[in-house]
Amino acid sequence: MVGNRGRSDIMDLSILPGYAEILSEVKAAWQDVQDSQSLRIVLIEGESGSHKTDIVKRFLDETKAPCVFAQGYRIPESYFPLRMAFESWMELEEVQKHLKQLPDQVARDWQSALTLFAQLLPVLRLTDTKTREQLARWQPSTLQGATDSGFPGAEGSSYPMTIMTLPRLFTIALGELARLMPIVFFLDNLDLIDTATLEAFCTDILPSWKNIPILFVATFASISGEELAALSKFIETARNMQHARHMELVNIAEGDIHLVLGEQISNLAADKLAVLVHHVYRATRGNLAQIQDVVEWIQSEGAQVFANPESIPSHVRLCQRRFDQLGELERKVLQIGAVQGISFCSKVVADVACCVLDGNSQEEIDRLLNDLAGKSRSFIRSGKVEVVRGGNWYEFLGRRIHAWVYESISEETRKWYHREIGHALENVYKEDVIITSLLADHFKKGNLAKESAHYFAKVARQSNEWGDSQLAGKYAQEGLRLLESAEDVLEVCCIRCQLFLEKGRALKNVRPYEAVEALEESSRIAFSVLEVTEASEEIDGMREEFESCELEASLHLGETWLILNDWEQGFKRLSETIDLAIEQGKDTVVIGAMEMLRDQYYRRGETEKYFELCDEKVKVLQSISIFPDKRVIIAEILEDKGWMYLGQGKSNRALRTFWQAQGFLEYLSNPEKYPEIHYKIYMGKADVLHRSRDVARALQEAEEAIKWADVSQQRRYQALARVARATILSHAGETRTSEKEYQDLLDRYENSADWVTVVYLKEKYGDFLILTGKLSEAKNLLQPLYEDLTAMGNLLWAQRIRVQLAKLDSYMGKFHRSLTVFQQLLGEATARNDKVGQIALLNHLGDIYRLQNRAGEAEQAHLRAIYICQEIQSTRLVDSLHHLGRVHLTNWTHIEQAEEKLTEAEERLVTSDSLDARLDEAAEEKKEEPALPYEERTGYIKDYNHLRLSKGRLFLCQNRLDDSLKMLRKATSAALKVNDRLSSGLGYLNVGLVYLCQGKPEEALKMTEYALDELPTESWRKAEGHHLLARCYLAMGELEKAREHADTAKTRFINLGLFHRVNQVESTELYITEAGKTGNVEKWRCLDEMELRFDFNHLGI
Repeated sequence: MVGNRGRSDIMDLSILPGYAEILSEVKAAWQDVQDSQSLRIVLIEGESGSHKTDIVKRFLDETKAPCVFAQGYRIPESYFPLRMAFESWMELEEVQKHLKQLPDQVARDWQSALTLFAQLLPVLRLTDTKTREQLARWQPSTLQGATDSGFPGAEGSSYPMTIMTLPRLFTIALGELARLMPIVFFLDNLDLIDTATLEAFCTDILPSWKNIPILFVATFASISGEELAALSKFIETARNMQHARHMELVNIAEGDIHLVLGEQISNLAADKLAVLVHHVYRATRGNLAQIQDVVEWIQSEGAQVFANPESIPSHVRLCQRRFDQLGELERKVLQIGAVQGISFCSKVVADVACCVLDGNSQEEIDRLLNDLAGKSRSFIRSGKVEVVRGGNWYEFLGRRIHAWVYESISEETRKWYHREIGHALENVYKEDVIITSLLADHFKKGNLAKESAHYFAKVARQSNEWGDSQLAGKYAQEGLRLLESAEDVLEVCCIRCQLFLEKGRALKNVRPYEAVEALEESSRIAFSVLEVTEASEEIDGMREEFESCELEASLHLGETWLILNDWEQGFKRLSETIDLAIEQGKDTVVIGAMEMLRDQYYRRGETEKYFELCDEKVKVLQSISIFPDKRVIIAEILEDKGWMYLGQGKSNRALRTFWQAQGFLEYLSNPEKYPEIHYKIYMGKADVLHRSRDVARALQEAEEAIKWADVSQQRRYQALARVARATILSHAGETRTSEKEYQDLLDRYENSADWVTVVYLKEKYGDFLILTGKLSEAKNLLQPLYEDLTAMGNLLWAQRIRVQLAKLDSYMGKFHRSLTVFQQLLGEATARNDKVGQIALLNHLGDIYRLQNRAGEAEQAHLRAIYICQEIQSTRLVDSLHHLGRVHLTNWTHIEQAEEKLTEAEERLVTSDSLDARLDEAAEEKKEEPALPYEERTGYIKDYNHLRLSKGRLFLCQNRLDDSLKMLRKATSAALKVNDRLSSGLGYLNVGLVYLCQGKPEEALKMTEYALDELPTESWRKAEGHHLLARCYLAMGELEKAREHADTAKTRFINLGLFHRVNQVESTELYITEAGKTGNVEKWRCLDEMELRFDFNHLGI
């Protein structure tokens, strides 16, 4: 709720120039939001005291629009406005109505919205009991494992929700609410908002709300200093978005002040009014709030002012006079409040007053503040800043008044008050996370270095967890500065240790070498203290903190060394971290370090070492005395290991590992506490079975994954599980059902603020459209998505979509464009030593070179890919060998090399399956869960089908026509079953080519027509089909049709820039001409070896 932010009630603002226009613009923007169901932005700029807020308040009063309110304060805390917005959301009438109902009585959409807000509870770490209890029924896990401080620990889930997700979760939650009821998001005092929040609005929140019915209104005053850059960036970003309005509320001109005076002071002669206007303007510079204060003073003073207008004081002098008229206790209480901040708590002020004054009760201070807030010419008003556990909050009437009262205190007295306010805040709120930043600030200004550094360490940690590393580094450095001359007692060592840790965390991604120094210093302090005081009772109270610092410093050091590409140091540190974390029972650190190593092993292609590491750590965990409590972490390690096997194409090993992981969860007393792990395991099993063509079992596992995703109430998991089901249905031939699943998901998420899930859905739906031959639809889906992601600055996701678009371009024959993209991405992958990425990109490049008849460059690209595969022992070697074999197929002088590479690729696939078969036999002896039947072990289905196509073409080149026909039919049939239209189209083309070689042009014609029907409309391969049709009609003596299709093929090849194919079609045209002249078509009834070698050597490969 937006409180009474000013004193506009003493006059009608609409009579002033500019005010009515801005109010009208805000109303028009709100109407646009409701009509368009999309975001509108209104920025209102004006100096403090111009009543910007009151314009918005009047708009809200007149329209009754539901409003979520937040405002900026000069306190050292990241994302503070998002806390306020959460509280404001809780107060909305419609929200309260639904919160009071039982979940099964609430509509599904509202259930989803309330659940999303409930998921913010552990992230915000709110301690307000009422708030937590109201939302607990929507996300029960928020109360599981609750600590004494009131917010959940890690016990309730396998991965504790990281605070870094706060802006993302908030964006999604408020977006979901706005889809149910268009809302106003009012952000007041934008110029006082922390940098992290401004950055979040620029890069994430506002772009994500683009298609959400929200009116975003922000008010701000022009500023200077270090905050200016962040605010300027925000304003520029907001103004550049569609449908944004930026309006400036200027001070009132001297000629317009009579509008205010004329309404407030009647029966004054025109000449006297003009004189009064001049002196009022001189005293206020046209600032509306100051004008109103001066007018009130004039009214109280009466006729003597009219007789002597030169006596009108400046606003500062007026404040001094009013302040001097207050009683001594009133002045002292206001000064104490001003030291606490522009907003202050009466309970804190009362605690301090009892210490520094002659002692007053809480009731007396409350009564005094209420009286002051109720006066017409007051300094303060009642206010509400955040969810608190007691004490009334007040705020000064504007920043100017607060600054003036604060500066009226002597420097020494200010320091004294700051110290006392710090202690009072500790007494009232303990070390509540929402007050930590204030404590750091007050103790710093009160010259209490140790206490201030203690809280700066906490604030730095808080900022690091929220993702604001810049602010975290600043606070950590400030804490270290405060301790420069402090004595090295144990408590100071502990604070230094924590500050160095947070400084290192903050710097690791921007200045990693400095981060290493800070983290090593933190680790050194912790290790030294623990070693020296090992048997000392003195350290017992802080032992856990030192151990935690040592462990975290080791973890972040390992990560930093990896960032610096020092694999040896990184591996050493992370291995030590895992051992130390197991010893200390810090399971989440074990998982974090294992995941870092997993990613590095994968990029380096050293997956076997990762598997060995997993086995080693699982044995250690099984051997410790509290083994039953370690089942969850073992399951997580095995689940990660299973996905790595899956990435290697080792389906049976993956399936067995997933079964093992599931086995560790089955004997838990409360397995439902870990829905995320269950979800990941079932997703892995579904993927294995899907790739192995066991559709029925794959669907069963996908349904289980959906069930656990729903239990977890994580929207992204819910979407991913349903995408998995859609993909399986597609490959099972249920194309319509699959497409409906995708469309239902997009309908559900398209206009949500959860852009990560939307991007993933569109990426997968794009794959589906390409597979089913809808290339233009895929292009129309993915191109705008890529542009949006680029505009948002989400380069990682943008690159993924860019790769997809480049592949799509190559399918559509736009080879130059896709070639440029793949070359650029290869350079980037090489620069960051991403060897797995290099393999895929080299094979993409080689394919395009082959299609452009640049066989030498294609061969070099695939040979380089093969070399990297062998270097890192990648299973992508099969794919690379296959690609090289296809290059050799186009050159009949290299048919032996083609056979060698294709045979090796096939043998490697078979060898992989045979190894899995031997593992199955061992499993049978141990009576473990059986793996897949051997005959269903096909790994990647498309890899096998493509290999069959190439083998069939090889047999054709070797004149083994019956073997070729058999292999090609098998590949085509398999492609049809999984709705792979490109592969089935190529299969039909090759079958047609074999029939033509057998002298059966009628059969060849039928197969080629099937190919044209099957190939996507936009596929450049259609040109190949027309070329083959031309040759079939020549063999059948229908020369006009032959010329027509040859002309179509030739035109398309010219447009594609495939001039070697143009030459091949021109050869066929010569044969058609010759047949026309001689009348002898029998000669062309059978495609001979020379034609196959020189005119059709690329077709269908």
